[in-house]
Amino acid sequence: MSNVNVKSLAPSARLLKTLGITALITMALGLLALNAGSVLAANWTTPKEIPGTNLASDDISTALESNGKQWVIWKDSPGANFQIWYSSRNANGNWASAQVLQGNDNNYFPSLGVTADDKKLAAWQQLVSGVHRVAFAQFANSPGGTNLLSATGPAQYHPAVATSSGGKRFVLFSRGGTLYLAESNNGSNWSFDPVDGAGPNAYYPDVAVDDSTGLVHVAWWTDSGAINYIQRNISGGNWKNQQYLGAGKNVNIAARNGKVIVSWADVNANYQLAVRQMKNNNWGGIERPSRFSGGFRPHAVIDSSGDPHVIWMQNIDNVNYDIFYSDFDKGKWSDAQALRSSGGFNEGNDLAIDSGNNLHAVFLENASHKTAFSSDRAGTGGATPTVSPTGPTATPTTPGVGTTRYNDSNSAINYRESWLYDTSDPNPIQGDYHATNQSGARALFTFYGDAIKVIYMTSRNYGKAEIQIDGNKVDTIDMYSSSLTYRVSKKYSGLAHGTHQIKIINAGTKNPSSSGYYITLDALDVTVSAVMETPTFTPTITNTPTATNTATETLTPTATTTIDPNITPTETSTPTETPTITETPTITETPTITETPTVTSTPAKKKYYDDRNKQIQYSGKWTNRDGEPGCLYKGTSKYAEPLAKNKLTFTFTGSQIKYWYVTGPDMGKVRIKIDGVKVGVVNLSRAEAMCKSWTSKILAQGEHTIEIGRQKKLGRMSIDVLTVFP
Repeated sequence: MSNVNVKSLAPSARLLKTLGITALITMALGLLALNAGSVLAANWTTPKEIPGTNLASDDISTALESNGKQWVIWKDSPGANFQIWYSSRNANGNWASAQVLQGNDNNYFPSLGVTADDKKLAAWQQLVSGVHRVAFAQFANSPGGTNLLSATGPAQYHPAVATSSGGKRFVLFSRGGTLYLAESNNGSNWSFDPVDGAGPNAYYPDVAVDDSTGLVHVAWWTDSGAINYIQRNISGGNWKNQQYLGAGKNVNIAARNGKVIVSWADVNANYQLAVRQMKNNNWGGIERPSRFSGGFRPHAVIDSSGDPHVIWMQNIDNVNYDIFYSDFDKGKWSDAQALRSSGGFNEGNDLAIDSGNNLHAVFLENASHKTAFSSDRAGTGGATPTVSPTGPTATPTTPGVGTTRYNDSNSAINYRESWLYDTSDPNPIQGDYHATNQSGARALFTFYGDAIKVIYMTSRNYGKAEIQIDGNKVDTIDMYSSSLTYRVSKKYSGLAHGTHQIKIINAGTKNPSSSGYYITLDALDVTVSAVMETPTFTPTITNTPTATNTATETLTPTATTTIDPNITPTETSTPTETPTITETPTITETPTITETPTVTSTPAKKKYYDDRNKQIQYSGKWTNRDGEPGCLYKGTSKYAEPLAKNKLTFTFTGSQIKYWYVTGPDMGKVRIKIDGVKVGVVNLSRAEAMCKSWTSKILAQGEHTIEIGRQKKLGRMSIDVLTVFP
């Protein structure tokens, strides 16, 4: 997925003079010496002009389809005012002639993203009846109609687009100085989540999605010049980990495989380019890829090795700008160099990266005939993405005779490359599952036993998974089905008693009827038989596989629905049971694969404890509330004033707990402790009453105690229900 960024206005040459003529002249002489005789930096291709451009100005955004096709939108002015234009090109091809996307006047700040099914989502700021609104268009090959994100309320500014591999669309924007994250599963029916902690004067935001960690990352700058950051789960929930990063403007954010980079023009250093990097939720200090002042509008991407690359517009002589770039390699930034050195006014820019780590830059030259250009630079061609496991690799202890279940969140399962961990759907085992659409991504599990069952989900956008046991390919599972189905399984038996390793690999292939390449893992069942002699059959692999058996597999999913897994279902306490489904898979490998429908143990289910449950201990004064809002579990909730004596405690046995609460304008913040340790602060304040939840991290199996109390005197507390996961 390409990096998609919001654009912001660069200061004029006159404004730059206020930075100090002497400093800029000194800086300019150094830059001119650096660029003498050079029009384009080494490794970047000769710029390609986008034909049909009129008077391109200020803002441009680019994104890539999965096949490498590149799209670009920008602000253009064929007449008196500004329109939104677009173009596209196939990988390494020429650009199609520019076309109008939005023909109305007074459009600004375009931003572009590509969804999981290669649809383009474009958003921009549009003047409607004298009020600025965020408009958008979604299309496959050519834009059709356009829509307003919201046609009411205060003015809306500076949209930024991002998408998740699970199909979610996000548009971040400022509404009257307050940040809102609009989200949708299909490009319609948008919901709006205010970004808690962003304050009343937040502008020019940017957003990035990291599917490997399941997080949405947001950065913005305020009218006082503060650069800030905050994050939230892709599936929703509370905003957290707010951080002040520095002072300046033109903020940009990119995220991939647990790495986040934020860049901006630093007001404290004569607008020198500033960068901070985050890894595993820990921020590093300010870094400076360029030693020159007057660097604006940075845009960064992160390659599969975790190294960022950044481009920006660099002032060179107090009037003109070049497009510069720098790469982060072996722990340091390369010397800043000109990607485009034309002696003109190269301004708006953006950067995207493809699956081969090839870089694709776009920029606007605003001095002569004002046009849009692109330039490319080859990457490593096939770098192996960084490993982003959900937990440490571990070998399970030797189980006794029988079947042992390992949930997909078990730390013994080692996920490599990009996997999404989803807890928004209550129907999979323990209400969670792992998924990936990255070819070659794999899950490794070492176990002791003589049989193993893979439990997974199927749906209309799922692909195929290769199964290897002890290094040998034994099967390919087709996870496509016409509707979403849970707890489908394949069992592999006949193994020698002892230790084995199974690999579940995204094969990068799919059923012709499928619209995607996702594979999923819900759980693994390991069986140790009572008979300990070596069995007569050990799975092998041959050069010419032949069908030796047709196994009848009996599947008993606990829930069947046509809802796509990317849409969060409503959580219920009793999932609907459905009739037994019988599947007859065709096995094309030599090993005999026998499915045994009998499960030796019934998996534990999550439990719900309503606010009136006697196991919840309330201290101080709590007031019952019935009926409102309509989303309440069993129609009841409790609330309390923000007094130190008002708190609740609950002792439970399980691996995770979810706290459901009611929001409202009179609500404040609560502090959450588990086993006496503070683990989070939840903001319950919203303009309207809604049902929201906070979920703990995975806990050690055993007994735990959660305590919920006030976080300062900031408003009331509430509780609807507690969900305990086995």
